[in-house]
Amino acid sequence: MPEKEIIAHLGVEGGGASIYRTALPSGAWQFHVEQRFMDMDENDDEFWHYATLGPFASIQETVEAITRGFSLALYHPSKVHPEYRQCLLTIAQAAGPQLPEHMRPWWESHRESWRRACQDEEQAL
Repeated sequence: MPEKEIIAHLGVEGGGASIYRTALPSGAWQFHVEQRFMDMDENDDEFWHYATLGPFASIQETVEAITRGFSLALYHPSKVHPEYRQCLLTIAQAAGPQLPEHMRPWWESHRESWRRACQDEEQAL
């Protein structure tokens, strides 16, 4: 199996996702996601659910898979690979204003962490 390289660690209340890339023989990249989130069982007990998504051909497809029914703007990035900082920041900045009015304060609280993770050298992977 090809070696995977981390692209981003994204946290969200009750879980998070990590995006990885692996090289294809053609020299292109494919992307995968490892998600973890808290769920409830039939007895209303909490448990951690893990899922792997992918492969995806682009970072945009990968983000769409992570955010189905959700928004990248609600994630808190802890680390972002330098090659993907601008792309992920652009996606998050476009998603923030699209949130329903009652959720926009979450974007306001995450906006600075996105800027730091995507612009500051010490935050990069």
